[in-house]
Amino acid sequence: MKLGTSTASELIRGLWRGPYWWLVPVLLLLLPAAILFVFLQAVPFVAPFVYTVF
Repeated sequence: MKLGTSTASELIRGLWRGPYWWLVPVLLLLLPAAILFVFLQAVPFVAPFVYTVF
């Protein structure tokens, strides 16, 4: 799926070159946390504890 990777790389390139370069570290911290929460919600015993965080 080349379209998705080109869109993601364009977004990161635009953030880095534009006035919002400071958002890159924020995204690098929040993206893995979001992915972790999505995978933890798939586990039935952990899901109720993840839901209480939000």
